[in-house]
Amino acid sequence: MEPRTVKFVLFTAVSLACLLAGYLWRRRRGINEQKLAGLSERVHFVTVVVIFPLAGLISLWNLPIQPASLWLVVIEPVAVAAAGFGMIPLARLIRAEPRQLGVLVASGGMGNLGFTLGGYLCYVLIEPANAALAYAVEAVSLMQIAGVIFFNPILMHCGQADGPRRSLARMLYDSFVDWRALMLHTAVLGAGLAYFKVPYPVQIDSWWIKDGLFFLGGGTAYFGIGLQLRLSDGGAYLPQHGLLAVLRFAFIPLLTWIMLQAIAVTWGPLDPVAAKVMMVESFMPVALATVMLSNLFNLDVRLACSLWLVNTGLFMLVVLPGLVWWLRG
Repeated sequence: MEPRTVKFVLFTAVSLACLLAGYLWRRRRGINEQKLAGLSERVHFVTVVVIFPLAGLISLWNLPIQPASLWLVVIEPVAVAAAGFGMIPLARLIRAEPRQLGVLVASGGMGNLGFTLGGYLCYVLIEPANAALAYAVEAVSLMQIAGVIFFNPILMHCGQADGPRRSLARMLYDSFVDWRALMLHTAVLGAGLAYFKVPYPVQIDSWWIKDGLFFLGGGTAYFGIGLQLRLSDGGAYLPQHGLLAVLRFAFIPLLTWIMLQAIAVTWGPLDPVAAKVMMVESFMPVALATVMLSNLFNLDVRLACSLWLVNTGLFMLVVLPGLVWWLRG
């Protein structure tokens, strides 16, 4: 078995084991739900503030910057903003309260583009594999940066809807200096190190530091979700599931295709590998980060867990077979 495939299988096994461990812990009798929620929040705080920022910095530092990267800087933020902000009027149609609105905005704009799903699919389905993986890493990094810039002020507002009102300028400032925005700052630092060709320490790979961060981050992310996961919640949020499915599996792919066609007409075709990566990534289900951000911004975590579970299940059953047929057919 190819080494990256072995790594992905191990990563998936560890992540699912952590998800199951968290879920079984929650199902134990006599467990205080409030204490479990507090534990889940602390686990996700470490993941979002420590592990993910370090992993993002390292990944971008070692990322080869290609000419097509300039177009990814346009395509990915536009898709993130259009889907996230587009969810706001749709959420109001179903009368979503503020804590649910924040979850829906983050779920609409942020997909599972990284090595946990989208990045690996690009690696195994698109040739050359290493170039596809590099573009996928860039796409998820751009999504994280755009998510912090566009959504953190909204999530902060929705999670504190009953608190004192603040000006837009104050909310923007608070969102940028908040610990939960650290992924943005480390991503910019990593991109700067790559751009100025600062030597990348070989020990990061030879000592398994990057892989360790990926495994640790996946484990803590899934464990924190398991502590809040309720399998019976799926039927309670049918309108939300429907809106998210249309947005993630129809609107974002269509918008991405339109942008790729517009680039081809006005500037010439994009690198075929980059174009395929962006199309594959456009179909990805809701990101793990949605649950973690919901936890940290005092949003509706039960809704976030249910959206993540159902949306990912729909992707596996309906969307993924079509992607495999398209790329390997």
